[in-house]
Amino acid sequence: MVEKVIVNALAVTPAGIVRGGIGIEQGKIVAIATDENLPKALETIDAGGRYVIPGVVDPHAHPGGKYPLDQDFRTETPGAAAGGVTTIGAIVRVPRMGQPFKEFPEPADVVSWLDVFDMGRGIGERHSLVDFFFTFTINSDQHAVEIPEYATRLGVTTFKFHGNLKQPLDNPVSPRWAARIGIPLPYDDSTIFQGFEQIGRLGGSGVAEVHCENTELTKIFKERLVREEKQGLRAWAERSPDFLEAEHIMRYAYFARVTRAPFYVLHLSSAEGVEACARLKDSHARIQVETCPHYLALTCEDVPPGLLAKVNPPVRFAQDNERLWEGLRNGTIDCIGSDHVVTSLHEKLVKGDTSDHITDPATDIWATGSGFVGLDTLLPVMLSEGVNRGRISLERLVEVCCTNPAKLSGLYPRKGVISLGADADLVILDLEKTVRVSASVLHSYADFTVFDGRELRGWPVLTMLRGTVIMEDGKVTGRPGAGRYLPRSV
Repeated sequence: MVEKVIVNALAVTPAGIVRGGIGIEQGKIVAIATDENLPKALETIDAGGRYVIPGVVDPHAHPGGKYPLDQDFRTETPGAAAGGVTTIGAIVRVPRMGQPFKEFPEPADVVSWLDVFDMGRGIGERHSLVDFFFTFTINSDQHAVEIPEYATRLGVTTFKFHGNLKQPLDNPVSPRWAARIGIPLPYDDSTIFQGFEQIGRLGGSGVAEVHCENTELTKIFKERLVREEKQGLRAWAERSPDFLEAEHIMRYAYFARVTRAPFYVLHLSSAEGVEACARLKDSHARIQVETCPHYLALTCEDVPPGLLAKVNPPVRFAQDNERLWEGLRNGTIDCIGSDHVVTSLHEKLVKGDTSDHITDPATDIWATGSGFVGLDTLLPVMLSEGVNRGRISLERLVEVCCTNPAKLSGLYPRKGVISLGADADLVILDLEKTVRVSASVLHSYADFTVFDGRELRGWPVLTMLRGTVIMEDGKVTGRPGAGRYLPRSV
């Protein structure tokens, strides 16, 4: 007798699709078998002949980006549960964790992660509905040098470097914008290289994650576009041509080669970037690659969402979409992340990125705020635009949304797989369920979505976290504090 079984399911496992069910005891998977061979259970859930996949592991979310960390864990993790995401990688910035929230933190607020970790972990464990791990943003030489301590003492083995926010130490170019997202201390490639060195010394258990976008050159293109009075998402894409992403990928791959640090490309957005990553993989570089649903499903010429889809790096063109899908199919791209950051219409179109603009963010792309939410829609977009349109198989979706992110993050085989001994993080899918997306169907503080008005076919109808149902038929039943912090081992 076990606590719970799911029957009448099509379970997507590493060995293939199993027609039958799953037995669950004390939050773990203890049986995978045909229905007649499952153990008896205190509770039975009938999957109705639907597919069951592992809970999605989103390696790339930003709680505490523009609002206090406790608020974001409280308001955003219900959307994770609704969207079939059972584990989030919280990419955090030190002034946003364990300190009173400041809209514009100062350089003095960039303290050691050792000083604020306990507070941040406590916030997550009090407010999160789903399991979580931290990825620390490295924003100073002190942070870089302390990476081995973060790994051994705190269980943090993934580290983000904002290649797009490097600034001259003596004369920062955009300190107010950087401070607005929690990075008030200027740094350059010397900080990034020191971080790679320390990650390389972890023997393969650490990961250097980089936002690859050479914004030192974007100012050239922006000046030209402003002179020509260019506007809209297309202008935003032309400000950051695809070769600026590819150049950074090659640069930091070289850092990784020299330091032996595993390298993870965040939010790949361009066909040129795909080509760079493919060449590196062909040369056996230690590189893994992520893209996001918005780079697969939106273009800079879509109306809507218009200015609401401003993000860094930018959404680009239809040919970039298709090359990214090809990269997902052939293994050039390994993972899907949401890059979820809570942003309201007021933040986007009234305050803008810096709150000190002289033009109207509602009409001027150069003043419009960046970023948007994506936890609720990560899996539905991948099902609708990927699986149901024949671009990727359901098995490949499980690899890029569940298994590979768990491996990247040091959580496999506990997370990201339907196998004996794994956590019973499970999602039942209805591949025919169709929903017209709007802010009203999301579970978020955000009051808009870049997929507004789009009909997505394929949705989770039940989400289970460690054997407990946290969403059923669109209703979130999980409670704050159900989520656990997930330390990783070195």
